[in-house]
Amino acid sequence: MSGFKVGLFSSLRVCREFPSTKKFLLGVFLTPFAMGLTLSQTTPSFASSPSCSAAGSTGLTAALIATGNQSISNQTINAAGCDVGIYVGPSITGVTITGDTITGANDHGIFVQDTSNITVSGTTVEGNGVNRTAGIGDDKALMFVGTSNSTITGNTVTGNLADGGIGVYDDGPVDLGAPNPGSLSPSNDVTISNNLVSDNYGGCGIVVSSGSANVPAAGVTNVTVTSNTLTGAPGHFGPYGPVVGGIIIAGRKMSGITVQGNTITGEAQPAIVVHSNAPGDSVNGVTITGNTMSGNDWLAINGSPVPTAIVLGATQIPPPSSPTITGTTITNNSITGDFYGVWVAGATGSNISGNTYSLSPGGAAVFNVPPPGSGYWMAGSDGGVFSFGDAGYYGSMGGKTLNAPVVGIASTP
Repeated sequence: MSGFKVGLFSSLRVCREFPSTKKFLLGVFLTPFAMGLTLSQTTPSFASSPSCSAAGSTGLTAALIATGNQSISNQTINAAGCDVGIYVGPSITGVTITGDTITGANDHGIFVQDTSNITVSGTTVEGNGVNRTAGIGDDKALMFVGTSNSTITGNTVTGNLADGGIGVYDDGPVDLGAPNPGSLSPSNDVTISNNLVSDNYGGCGIVVSSGSANVPAAGVTNVTVTSNTLTGAPGHFGPYGPVVGGIIIAGRKMSGITVQGNTITGEAQPAIVVHSNAPGDSVNGVTITGNTMSGNDWLAINGSPVPTAIVLGATQIPPPSSPTITGTTITNNSITGDFYGVWVAGATGSNISGNTYSLSPGGAAVFNVPPPGSGYWMAGSDGGVFSFGDAGYYGSMGGKTLNAPVVGIASTP
């Protein structure tokens, strides 16, 4: 059964392939790591609906449209009936959003597009994503696309239902935050710091990503994800899936991303995932340092078939379009309660050193996936199963009482 489960999830990219609870329940029934599940389809209700205005050319509506150099502070914004709570549109610079509470939006609590010098601080983004709009690739509660020289700090992003917590992306012919296309705009020099990201169903905790497959990408560079606290909800499901959680770095054109000093606990997928898996994807110079990770990847998805803390995964596609992950540094992290500390597939030039590990019995601090077709399993007569090469480890009957000795082994399809 576990072997088939790996086939379902091995090609996932970022978090936009998690559209429904149904898909997740299929994965859960095929993995031995998820027990005691709770399915909740409750949608928050709100007392009144605001007046909704068009959010630029996105195809969405918003409860509040920001103007240039505006301070939006200490407001409670009930965005029920609107797609977005606060929308900051193209070239609307110098906006400060601080001390607010934003609830009830169909999609994003805050959506910032194609601009710069934006600060979101001390704000609670809660109970959004209640009725997802079709055609949105990533439906994060707090979402920046094509936004530079900006800061997301000290916020509480919790209890959102659609697609996870915080996202920073470039913009282009496919705007991952809206049904309509945007302008080709990079995201550079963004800091995501000291945020609490918890119980956000249906998607990843923090995503930093460039572009979409087969379209031009403006790029994402010099983004720092630091001192955030991310917590999951093992076994619990919302209307769009579980708290997938984790920090994801992925995309077409990525460089200079730092993930430092974060605390990540109890997420459904690995704590930190670096992905490069569409033709032409390039992720270079990611630094992962000083993070504390405990008990993550309880669904064993997005890479390794067993619970893993950090995944570096580049999909094998023939040249000249091969995705690449190069120059990753993984140092001084603390990893507890997983089977693999770091799982590496197709990444080159990595520096993995100075980390501390407390792993499940039989686990490995670093597992390098060998080239395809070079793995096999062996079974002992006592039920012990041993994996070699690129054959994944799915468990063993070693140490268990058997009715008779084992005489052979066969893989599932």
